[in-house]
Amino acid sequence: MYSQLKNKFSNPLILGSFIVMAGTTVGNVFNYLFHVSMGRFLTPADYGTLMALISFISIFGILTTTITTVVIKFVSSSNAVGSLGEITHILRGIYKKTIFIVFFGIIMFQFLFSPIESFLNIHDRFLLDISIIGVFLGFFGAINSGALQGLQKFHIVALLGSGGSLLRLISALIFVYLGFGLRGAVVGFFLSFFLPYILTFIPLKKYFLHKESRKRVYFREVLKYSFPVLIAFGGLSSFINTDIILVKHFFLDIDAGHYAALSVIGRVIFFGTSSISLVMFPIIAAKYEKRENYNLTFLLSFVLVFIASSSALVFYFIIPKILIQLLYFQGSYLIEAGNLGLMGIFYTVYSLASLFISFFLSISKVKIVLFSILTSILQIVLIWNFHDNIRQVITSSVIASSVLLVILVLYYIYYIYNAERKK
Repeated sequence: MYSQLKNKFSNPLILGSFIVMAGTTVGNVFNYLFHVSMGRFLTPADYGTLMALISFISIFGILTTTITTVVIKFVSSSNAVGSLGEITHILRGIYKKTIFIVFFGIIMFQFLFSPIESFLNIHDRFLLDISIIGVFLGFFGAINSGALQGLQKFHIVALLGSGGSLLRLISALIFVYLGFGLRGAVVGFFLSFFLPYILTFIPLKKYFLHKESRKRVYFREVLKYSFPVLIAFGGLSSFINTDIILVKHFFLDIDAGHYAALSVIGRVIFFGTSSISLVMFPIIAAKYEKRENYNLTFLLSFVLVFIASSSALVFYFIIPKILIQLLYFQGSYLIEAGNLGLMGIFYTVYSLASLFISFFLSISKVKIVLFSILTSILQIVLIWNFHDNIRQVITSSVIASSVLLVILVLYYIYYIYNAERKK
């Protein structure tokens, strides 16, 4: 019995997922406390504004997800063949190109402040300044995070992730307690990314200081891979952020706060299962590079995500009021309790679609993932035309994400069938 359990947990996917999930669980507890605290100490209107800013950062953080994924892909491939010099070359090269992106972004945002303030109905320039600094900092943090994941240093990723969540909670509470209100919450959110980023240089020191390989990595190949990754994660990011921004635009501030609360609880499903996708990507990318069988790893990942998300979904339908009360103490949040199950369906479908996209990117099947941006546009069109109430908004998200999942499943079946025929 002991040897069987040991063999199961020695599986890189299960062991890595367990480590990351443990770190994610601890981090989610602190995130839970963060939202409980901010939902309690801020007004629903300020809390809705805070969530809109976080969503704003996430949308412009599409590039960070792209950078992370590209770094994972190329670092894991170089690590699979034991080339430390190639990893050094990749990291230095991507850092140089990211500096150019940040410089261009700083210039671009000088012309966008007023339209953003107007659309989000936010008239505090400080809030947007801090948010945009966070966006640019995230680009550099994405490189280091991708390197750690590509090197399969999952314990460090888990430790820094949970530590950042704890820092976010403590700093936000301190600033809000001192009377800085919404500004304090936003500054606390910023610090939770800045300090962990600095710490990532400790385990990556030798990779940045090592002599670069003479075998140059052609960054044209990196850019060629980056574009569809950007489109894919742009679509995925839009799915879970644009809805909040549109609700902030179309609804009253208090309604936006209620919707933000539903979204936060719904995201528990995605963040609770995202560790599986995070671990799966570098493992399958390495197996793909070595021409080893990777399909069983994906199927195991799919089963784990499906079981975990479906189990959580049951509670969203059975005890929605209890789940909302666990997070938010103000009774006004219970008004949307009847929509929590539907929000759970959206995030279950979204989690499965996200897993498929990570799989296809890990084996360089990049064309199919472009459907994520098309279906995210479908979501925007549906919400723009059907927003009489919160339930219509969530239904629009469920429809659009379901279309994406069906397309990805059908392509997976087609891909596996053709792969088997070629053997």
